[in-house]
Amino acid sequence: MRAGTLAAAGALLLAPAAAAPQASASGDAPLFGRSEALVVGGLVAAQVALFAFDDDIRSVSARARSQASDDVASVFRPLGRKPPWYYASSAALVVGLAAGEERLADVGLHALLSLALANAVTGGLKGLTGRSRPVVLDMQGAESVWVARDADEWGLLEGWREGGPKQSWPSGHTTAAFAVASVLSEELGGVTPWIAYPLATGVAWSRVNDQAHWATDVLMGALVGTLTARLVVRFAHRDAASPEETLLVEHNVTSGGVRLGLRVAVS
Repeated sequence: MRAGTLAAAGALLLAPAAAAPQASASGDAPLFGRSEALVVGGLVAAQVALFAFDDDIRSVSARARSQASDDVASVFRPLGRKPPWYYASSAALVVGLAAGEERLADVGLHALLSLALANAVTGGLKGLTGRSRPVVLDMQGAESVWVARDADEWGLLEGWREGGPKQSWPSGHTTAAFAVASVLSEELGGVTPWIAYPLATGVAWSRVNDQAHWATDVLMGALVGTLTARLVVRFAHRDAASPEETLLVEHNVTSGGVRLGLRVAVS
């Protein structure tokens, strides 16, 4: 956990300083534009197409699993743990505000909001749908053994009643990884998407390799994380063209400080 925390904190704190200067997400960009429609449409289509093959994908992944794949998965897995990203985004926000670094504070705030909202959606869906994980620990007599489950084992509200074994859909690790990747990509641009999204995809793959999730679980996690983060960043940077309240981090030229608050524009 400590290594994951340090890696997440370093990535989030150093990325804004290392990236080339770039304007924040355009205020002219719609909250839900063509790119968002393509992302949502593609992931939803993949969900529908792959539901019937979840068991087959689990079988192929189980046969391909090895010590080498587990070692690789152990590298990606920490990048999907939620607490390190909450610590890192909070630290980025606080350090940015204290140091007058608007860009750093901006990334920290939007990452924190995106993580909170995306994980709230994922947590609600986990509890509501009650999908069984690919393998669960079951008591057989006096012993605990891992038992394979079927991909079509769902139960309304069972995720809340039974907890982890029935909280497979969507993947929380994947949700967090794609939320952070999307915030960094939207805010920093340049080569950032080419680094952030492959890392998030690695997290998704690790969850399937570990048999902690079905393939469609990680697809849904990617959808929730990506869409939520894009909407948060787009909303935060949209121009005041209509009555609205916009979350922002704003630089104060006179004092050299940074102000966190709400921009209220009335047309």
